[in-house]
Amino acid sequence: MYGLWGVLLEVLKTAATHAAPHMAKGAVDIARERMGANNAPPQSPNPIEELNEVLTSFDKRIAMANQRAVEAEAQIIALQEELAKKAESARIWVIALLSWNAVVTLVTIYLLLRRH
Repeated sequence: MYGLWGVLLEVLKTAATHAAPHMAKGAVDIARERMGANNAPPQSPNPIEELNEVLTSFDKRIAMANQRAVEAEAQIIALQEELAKKAESARIWVIALLSWNAVVTLVTIYLLLRRH
């Protein structure tokens, strides 16, 4: 009787008895949400004032977003200038190192040819 299926049946019974209260609570919550969705939301006393508040809040948020955009643009410009300076410095270093490499290579070739 306590083969594999018997053990699985016992596990299922234990899990079902433990999960039943949680499942019932979830079903009740879902039912309450559905009942609440059917009820119309109460109207505010003055919808024009509420709309005015929403639009004012929206304008403030837009102004803050524009300010952040201006600050971000200034940071981008500063970073671009810094990157241009670093690129110019890197270009000078590459030219200097290539020149040094060419001089050392020419001296090495000259010394090898002079020796033979």
